[in-house]
Amino acid sequence: MGVMRFIMLILKGAAMGTANVIPGVSGGTVALIAGIYEELVTTIKNVGWQAMRLLFKGDFRKAFAHVNGPFICAIGIGLLASVFTIAQLLNQMLREHEILTLSFFFGLILASIFSVGRRVPRWHAQHALLFLSGSGLAVAIVLLRHAGPNPA
Repeated sequence: MGVMRFIMLILKGAAMGTANVIPGVSGGTVALIAGIYEELVTTIKNVGWQAMRLLFKGDFRKAFAHVNGPFICAIGIGLLASVFTIAQLLNQMLREHEILTLSFFFGLILASIFSVGRRVPRWHAQHALLFLSGSGLAVAIVLLRHAGPNPA
């Protein structure tokens, strides 16, 4: 893995960690937008019995390669760095500029819609209907009036 790819993965991991701080926003959404979702899922799936067997045999290099170690390290460094630094900033932003901060992350979610939409090779009427139904349900949930405390 080249140095530039490693640095880019650290930055993508930091973005994922930042997103995880916001309630309702997933680091997976950022991974999808950043184009590393498939590699992330594949890497997580590789952490299993085969990797454990290699570790117990003492073959650390093969185990590291099997679990895509450089990828895990880069993403992990970014995640941890953001949790300990950017997370504090985001908490402050949520307290002082809640609407703007949540709007930014809502924009990320909207961007992911287009990212996923491009991956559908051929759109059919039922796809559009399901998309509109899901969007309508999401908007309805957002617009629901919050329930107050239960009267005693």
